[in-house]
Amino acid sequence: MKLLFVASLWLILCGVSNVFADDKSHLEAVEEFLSVVNMESAMTQTIQRMLTVKIRQNPKLAPFRKTMQEFLIKHVGWESMKGEIIQMWKNAFTEQEVRELTEFYKTPTGQKAIKAMPALIARASQIGQQRVRENLPELKRMIEEEAKERGIDLND
Repeated sequence: MKLLFVASLWLILCGVSNVFADDKSHLEAVEEFLSVVNMESAMTQTIQRMLTVKIRQNPKLAPFRKTMQEFLIKHVGWESMKGEIIQMWKNAFTEQEVRELTEFYKTPTGQKAIKAMPALIARASQIGQQRVRENLPELKRMIEEEAKERGIDLND
């Protein structure tokens, strides 16, 4: 009986260590993927683009660009978010899927996609903003009609 207990305990412990080994392997796969897609650089570039847009919208912020940049890097930069981003990708994709994504992004087409994606996303955002601006009178009319139906005075 004691031998059966020891054998069972051994099997359980081996199973638990395999779970940790699998988890470690999965995390390593995600880290490799994030490295291949240059996530750190992408996040830094996003912060820079965001600052440029905000300063363009409000030029009075220009003298504070460095301070705002330090703040953003501290709170939403790669080093501060790395652990959560790794966990997010680990939860979203199996280890095998992460490895498949990594292999794709190592190809010339994958690398081209990485380089093209920021500009494509920025352009899509510009198109969306332009369409909203072009159609603001419609939104204004819709809000006014709904306010009237609900008895809300928009002049308050």
